Amino acid sequence: MRRSGKCPKCGGKRLWVVDPIAQPDGDSSNQVHAMRVATRRLALAGGALTFGQTWERAAVGFFVAYVCEGCGFSEMYARDIEDLADLEDTVPHDAHGDPGSNVELLDTQPPKDGPHR
Repeated sequence: MRRSGKCPKCGGKRLWVVDPIAQPDGDSSNQVHAMRVATRRLALAGGALTFGQTWERAAVGFFVAYVCEGCGFSEMYARDIEDLADLEDTVPHDAHGDPGSNVELLDTQPPKDGPHR
């Protein structure tokens, strides 16, 4: 839809673009925020967590939606995702309540040095 300018379901050519997709703020009924591709809770600098330590949030990317005016079919695309690898977790969940990361790269490309037999 994004490239063709046409709905793949009904052939419609009137498309709404929502950039970025917004969602209500969980703490305020007056605010909205762009829907992020990934968000991770990180302990503030200083190593191991201690009781009462504060967290900061790291977020990457935004979602854009293309919506067919005729049938409502929608496609979502992620943009500004260059730093997504920074949120990938290399350590499993820890004992201090950090849920770890839900970001993982699934790389299905064949190895560059050819197939292994």
